Amino acid sequence: MASNPGVKAGRAAKKAAQAAKTDLSTRIAAGAKAVQGSKVVPDLSGDVKALERKNIATLQSPDAPAFDKDLACRQLALVGTKEAVPALAALAVADDHLCDVACWGLERIPDPAADGALREALRKVKGRQQQKIIQTIANRRDAKAADSLAALMAGGDAEVAAVAARALGKIGGPAATRTLLTALEKAPAAVSPAAIGDGCVALADTLLAEGKANEAASVFRQVRMAKLPKHIRASGLRGEVLARKVDGVGPLIEELRSGDKERVNIAVRLIYEISDNALAALRSKLGDEPKDVPRAALQALKDRKQK
Repeated sequence: MASNPGVKAGRAAKKAAQAAKTDLSTRIAAGAKAVQGSKVVPDLSGDVKALERKNIATLQSPDAPAFDKDLACRQLALVGTKEAVPALAALAVADDHLCDVACWGLERIPDPAADGALREALRKVKGRQQQKIIQTIANRRDAKAADSLAALMAGGDAEVAAVAARALGKIGGPAATRTLLTALEKAPAAVSPAAIGDGCVALADTLLAEGKANEAASVFRQVRMAKLPKHIRASGLRGEVLARKVDGVGPLIEELRSGDKERVNIAVRLIYEISDNALAALRSKLGDEPKDVPRAALQALKDRKQK
């Protein structure tokens, strides 16, 4: 049976396009390799721009296979600029299966246009896609998305609300802090107290990473004192004790004397983590023969002394 000339031409065009794309990638890789051990840096900007344009065209083509679009997103994560943002954002909204890799490409583009596109995309999707876009916004720490995330946290989808709460903690900032601490006192119906607690722990970690130890300790303390699952309150205790350093021995002693077995065990483990200065302060407050702390705590103090 004679072959269809149109089909043959289509295959040939596709093969030629793939070869051109591969040739571009090969030239860029060869140029990068040439840089090693050389003081002369080749100008690859033209090839990189051409590779970006080809990948954008792949994303915009209705006939391109999913595999090719996946690869294009991955390459745009490396070479993409704001020019690639519309195509990546459109794919994240239009294709549930490729949403993850499209968001991965957007996450790595160092241009505010990507933030704006993600905020816009957030309004157009639901469910798993929305969760993935929220996570990407959190990884980029886009503070302008705080109000939208707060609204989703109070919305009707419990899974989306939980992801939004944790994202607010990772982003940080005044708006996120207000939302999470207000919710810690009274969580919206759509989101579980555990998710709010996780968001607050993430917020405290963010504050700590920014050098705001006192603010972080305050958030950790509120987590420790809130009506939350024990493992989250334990994170609050650990965070508060370590953030406050020497001053953290107060809450540590409070937990050692609580009489609650789980709380005491967590506090005992913390004795092995606190700094030498905090350990000295703990010994000073407990005295030489503390009788009001459990035996395990005394053993931990002894172990630290022997090291």
